Amino acid sequence: MTAQVYLSNGDGTFSSQLLTDSTIDSGDSTNLIVGDYNGDGKDDFIRQEKGAYAVDDLLTAQVYLSNGDGTFSSQLLTDSTIDSGDLTNLIVGDYNGDGKDDFIRQEKGAYAVDDFLTAQVYLSNEDDTFSSQLLTNSTIQKGELANLIVGDYNGDGKDDFIRQAKGAYVADNILTISQLYLSNGDGTFNSQLLTDYPIQRGDFVNIIV
Repeated sequence: MTAQVYLSNGDGTFSSQLLTDSTIDSGDSTNLIVGDYNGDGKDDFIRQEKGAYAVDDLLTAQVYLSNGDGTFSSQLLTDSTIDSGDLTNLIVGDYNGDGKDDFIRQEKGAYAVDDFLTAQVYLSNEDDTFSSQLLTNSTIQKGELANLIVGDYNGDGKDDFIRQAKGAYVADNILTISQLYLSNGDGTFNSQLLTDYPIQRGDFVNIIV
């Protein structure tokens, strides 16, 4: 019983069954990242390999779409081979406000040694695939040096994010501490300094939405 899904009975109890493809969902070797990726009102998940599972390009990342009965149908995630859990964070939000969850792919570790594809936003399509574009200010969004904290901060129905610098990025206060990125609805964002940004350093404070 490596992985199970527990469906609520509506009275505080749950009914369990094996998760689809449960034997390859070990927590030491996979991240399961929840979102409603096709906008049908049922939560789905991305299975992202890490550790011993991520030594090849086979099934590195898959999206599992809910069938509504506790089972899921899987397909390869768009650009799956570059979504290793050891080298990327996948950060879920509805960044264009269309009712389907999208994700930001944020590089870390060995992937983040250059400014190539450091951070991208993947917008959900109608066919359960995703279209990618560079994230606004992508080169300063490295996973080891910036936390990306999602929320709808202006209440317009589109998710935004806070970029909270940490590590070497907090050596000064020049746009490296904390910024608010408001969604334009097309996968791009407008940034501004976060209120009280000099005291929002990621090494010293948690920002909780």
